[in-house]
Amino acid sequence: MSTNEQTQESDDAIMARLEADEQRRRLDAADAMKAADVAVARKLLELRAAGADDLFAVGDSGGAFRGVFSVPSPEIWKRWKSEVRNEQQRLVANQNLAVACMRWPAADVLAAAAAKRPALYDTIGFVLQERAGAGQEALVKG
Repeated sequence: MSTNEQTQESDDAIMARLEADEQRRRLDAADAMKAADVAVARKLLELRAAGADDLFAVGDSGGAFRGVFSVPSPEIWKRWKSEVRNEQQRLVANQNLAVACMRWPAADVLAAAAAKRPALYDTIGFVLQERAGAGQEALVKG
């Protein structure tokens, strides 16, 4: 047997190592998501105890971002409605809506997460729109 054959890993050993690495990454990601959820829950309770109303937590399913937001005020909602004139302006309008309603963490944390997941502002914007009452027109008309 040559030295080269002795030092090469078998295909099965390589696959086992890769699977173990992937499992470790999944567990680390799950632990990070749990820690983020705890941090958001604590901050939400702290802000509510300080008298802030209409607060809720929002996060993406990938765990890139977790934050605390307020329901859009009438002024913020009017600004958002005036910014959304076409599909191209929707992303900027949702970004502005998210930043205006964000209470924790800082906007740069959200921007860093959105740099990795560009649809994050839309995801948060849709939640904020729902919290503002958008999409409930059928309740009024019916």
